[in-house]
Amino acid sequence: MAWILSNLEAPSVRRILVLTAILPWLVLAAPKRPTIDEILAKLPAPEASYISAEQLAKPGFQAKDDKGSCVVVPAAVAGGAPTYRIAVTEKPEKHWETGLKWSTPKGTGPKRDDVVLVTFEARCTDEGKQAKGQVRPVLRRSVKPYHTALGGSCVLGKSWQRLNLVATPSADMVDDGILVGLNLGLQVQKVEIRDIRVLNFGKKVSRAQFIKAVGASPQQGGNRAVGQALDPGMLWEMAAFADFTPTPGDFKADGTWQATYGIFTCHGYMLKANKHLGLLRLERTPRDDGTFDLKVTQTIQLDAAMRHVTELVAQCRADALATPISWTLTSRFLDAHGEPIPDLDADEKGPLPGAAAGPATGDWCLFEAVQRLTPQTQIPEFSLLEGMSVVKEGQRLAYRGEESHQIAGEAREFRRYVQIGHGVLPTNYWLDARGRLQLVVTHSRAYLLIPEAVANYEKYSQSQLSRYRKKSAQRQKQGVK
Repeated sequence: MAWILSNLEAPSVRRILVLTAILPWLVLAAPKRPTIDEILAKLPAPEASYISAEQLAKPGFQAKDDKGSCVVVPAAVAGGAPTYRIAVTEKPEKHWETGLKWSTPKGTGPKRDDVVLVTFEARCTDEGKQAKGQVRPVLRRSVKPYHTALGGSCVLGKSWQRLNLVATPSADMVDDGILVGLNLGLQVQKVEIRDIRVLNFGKKVSRAQFIKAVGASPQQGGNRAVGQALDPGMLWEMAAFADFTPTPGDFKADGTWQATYGIFTCHGYMLKANKHLGLLRLERTPRDDGTFDLKVTQTIQLDAAMRHVTELVAQCRADALATPISWTLTSRFLDAHGEPIPDLDADEKGPLPGAAAGPATGDWCLFEAVQRLTPQTQIPEFSLLEGMSVVKEGQRLAYRGEESHQIAGEAREFRRYVQIGHGVLPTNYWLDARGRLQLVVTHSRAYLLIPEAVANYEKYSQSQLSRYRKKSAQRQKQGVK
């Protein structure tokens, strides 16, 4: 006490006293996380529950070569649901050789695209404050082909935690029944697991909304393939964005405006391996002579924390194709430190020598042009300057009509244009009711006009930089140049 009184003016002591005073209030003010029952009460009633009370009372536990054990604490003793005290005494060759398993009879299981919730509580009971457990949930058909609908491991801390996972099968699992498992053979460990539920909500809920409602990790929803062309509704279901940027009431496509699009790439799966790897910024400024200036900056994050930055400044006609009259183009590859990589830069000016005869435009120019078009606009066949450098002839841009897509729980109306031609992949343009371009898709790449575009890119860019630094440190430690 004497030391505290004599050092009361010391900054460190003052911080300790302040923290001691406010800590109880911080604990009381912390938001209480809803229980699973409170979450389920706000959702539609599930169509089916796949693990019965009898099955929970007698789980199917197995351990490779008996290198593990499971003690079941009955529901009456555990307080509401059986608790499984599991010890893995030796790590098996395959992680699924030790764990809990339940099966349903033939004719019982989810259908393709049903939304299934797998939820349970678990904790690690190994000695040591820093001890961590691991469990890998699985939901699949009982027989081959398995069509596994869950993926990834869950890390367990010392305190009880609720784990909610959402599975959406890519094929019907009804005929042969399903197997639900909690694989524990990932390491030697002691864990406790309780309150396991497997509930099928069918197709009455949106998968993306459901994942958000139950607080599930999108990355543990299995390797479900997309299976169709990307469009506004599908990209929203893939959690590529929360919503589009609202269009201001005074927006004029032929006026001055700016727009920032996030560049999203799909690797074939609904919720796995997809990336927000870039940004596309457009700035339109009208000129007094009826033309306009278009400034474009595109940034793409590459491996090894490198970036490719392309900048375009073009003067364009205000015609149906936003035909470029003249332009300058710069291309820079930057290393992990933001420094230009020698011999990879490029500077070009247009029009290019030997430019295509007849109507022509650039791929970025079409982002501007489609916003000024009407369904009645006559669009001639044209040549495309891909990246403002490579000429692709025989291109067409056509109006495909109005479409409705479910976004954030409501129907949204779009107008769609599609560009096709020689040597290019089809490109679709979706405009909202005010004529503002909200989404562009070509094959597996989407340009999204969304509020979180910059934040998404910066998060991915920082993850790549952190990964690069970690690998560089490992290489230095190993003496590898």
